Amino acid sequence: MSTVRCYHVNHKKAALLGTVADALKFLDKDGYLWLDFDDPAHEDISPVVEPLGLHARSIEDCFDQDQVPKMEEFPNYSFFLFNTY
Repeated sequence: MSTVRCYHVNHKKAALLGTVADALKFLDKDGYLWLDFDDPAHEDISPVVEPLGLHARSIEDCFDQDQVPKMEEFPNYSFFLFNTY
């Protein structure tokens, strides 16, 4: 079962946001978004691909069960992948 947690983080606080749609409203705010997708489905990730300019490789890695944990820097975002198994 997939779980999605969204946070807006700035120099004052980290705020848990209700939904991905709520998180996207913070794109033009100071700070950054932390989107935590646990066992995501394609429909969980698809709403953020275009607004965040996610690279196709990042999306593909989210669904690769054999992917090694990693961190990658892209021009507009950082991608962290952790395995829990």
